Amino acid sequence: MNPLVSVHTITYNHAPFIRQCIEGILMQKASFLFELVIGEDCSTDGTREIILEYARKYPEIIRVITSESNVGIKGNAKRTFLACQGKYIAICEGDDYWTDPNKLQKQIDFLENHPDYSLCCHASKIVFEGEERQTEIVRMADTDKTFTVDDFLAPMGKNFIRTETVVFKRAVIHELPEWYQDIIVGDYPLFLLLAFHGNIRYIDQVMSVYRKHGGGAWTSNINDAEFQEKYCLSIVEMYQRFDEYSDYIYHDKIQKRFAYSYYALIENSSRNEAQGRKYLWKYRNKLPYHLLIRSFSRLYLKPPLRWIRDYISARG
Repeated sequence: MNPLVSVHTITYNHAPFIRQCIEGILMQKASFLFELVIGEDCSTDGTREIILEYARKYPEIIRVITSESNVGIKGNAKRTFLACQGKYIAICEGDDYWTDPNKLQKQIDFLENHPDYSLCCHASKIVFEGEERQTEIVRMADTDKTFTVDDFLAPMGKNFIRTETVVFKRAVIHELPEWYQDIIVGDYPLFLLLAFHGNIRYIDQVMSVYRKHGGGAWTSNINDAEFQEKYCLSIVEMYQRFDEYSDYIYHDKIQKRFAYSYYALIENSSRNEAQGRKYLWKYRNKLPYHLLIRSFSRLYLKPPLRWIRDYISARG
């Protein structure tokens, strides 16, 4: 008998975290069968041994997908997705974990009773591993709420869904489009595709933890200017491919979204004024007039005003 839910977990060098991830899944109190499918990408820190230990202990729940050579994060995610057997797929990467034993039951109850919804997510907590920063609560709204594809395509829209909070209907996307593999922006294109095929339900309850740490793929690249530019161009490519996929019915909105992607790149680089100015001149023709003026003002007018203010303050 196939499980109703497949929990999709990919992992690489998560030895300090993987036990907490697995335990958070195994503690789920559900009225249905669920499986845990773990894609283990040839970790070198003992992660595989920990996973196999759990697989031997819970063979009726855990299946391990692995190989003799590293396939990379995208390849690992794809092969794990293809191995999932459930009507629904939940996601929890190996360095994150669930905190509510009723999480799956709550989300499945909603999706089973609302066929026009393709995805259900919830609030989460961010933990900064190895840092003194306080934890943060990430909420999409201050109450339960429905979101649509238009929320993703808003000019300043972004991926507002935490991956470890997601449960979605597998049948909505029988097979991921080929271009999905080429996009480097994580699960953003998956959520965009799901939003195209149905509504998204947000539950305003904290039921998981997203862990930020130095070994995370995003954390290790977030301050790298070259990566940020590559990320921006990948976002633009994603929307271009989605424009084709959706038969151009959102074309005008997507064109506006392109401009704000370039604007975000310039703004995110503005802490390094030289880098911000480089991107401003490189992508100035991609910006509408009001965003061009806004970026120019921030990078060329505010610095002199700040210098004058600091000089007056120093003269006291």
